[in-house]
Amino acid sequence: MSNSERYHGWTNRATWVVHLWLSSTEDWYLAVREMKSPEQIEDFVRELMDNEAPAGLSSDLVSVALAGVNWKEIYDAFQEI
Repeated sequence: MSNSERYHGWTNRATWVVHLWLSSTEDWYLAVREMKSPEQIEDFVRELMDNEAPAGLSSDLVSVALAGVNWKEIYDAFQEI
């Protein structure tokens, strides 16, 4: 992927948005900093979304967006902080 296809330096907009939210909320930031793998971060976010989005169109759209997130990139970013 070329830099011109990236979004604010991230793989894509979905990855950028998830990182933005996780890093701008103190409780979430602290929780993610303790996670030991990208999969733990993905599970954490999916659980948050399960509690937020009702079943139907909105939850399907969230699932599609989350499928495009580069979880390793987010994990690596939190390890660098």
